[in-house]
Amino acid sequence: VYGGTPSYGAVKTLAGGIKFEHKKNAGLTTDYADDMAYATAAYQGKSQVSVELFDLDPAAYAEILGLSYANGVVEETPIDVSPYVAVGYKIMLYGTASTMYYKYIWLLKGRFSKPDEGGETKKDTINFQHVTMAAEFIELRANRKREIWVRTDDSAASATTLTNWFNQPVISNTK
Repeated sequence: VYGGTPSYGAVKTLAGGIKFEHKKNAGLTTDYADDMAYATAAYQGKSQVSVELFDLDPAAYAEILGLSYANGVVEETPIDVSPYVAVGYKIMLYGTASTMYYKYIWLLKGRFSKPDEGGETKKDTINFQHVTMAAEFIELRANRKREIWVRTDDSAASATTLTNWFNQPVISNTK
């Protein structure tokens, strides 16, 4: 059953972004009949995201992972369930110092998992430690969409859409 309207809270920034990877897990498969290739189909599995950050504020960490946070203390349990979130990001395509062109993307429904932690002893040189968060994204039940995007160099994209893109996830209820 499809329908309904997804609702999102206020857009928040994850500051200190270092690296972002989005694996769509897509491919092609071929079916064979009568001793030959008979049909080809495209598929896409769940999308996997990895975000490497300089650091992550404890309150934001708790919110993304569905943990308790009070008085500066984060509490984790084995049964914590992270909430569904949307993630918006942009990729630089090309341009010059005065005019850069980007692809703006929203991934519409995903959950982050608790990150692994580690570190190493102090050495002769500085070795920064970062936070890496993993998430998986699936399609919205409302419209079967998983991702939407727009390019800033597309003349069909309205200035209003581009200006407001990261104010909230851009969705429609049509399939």
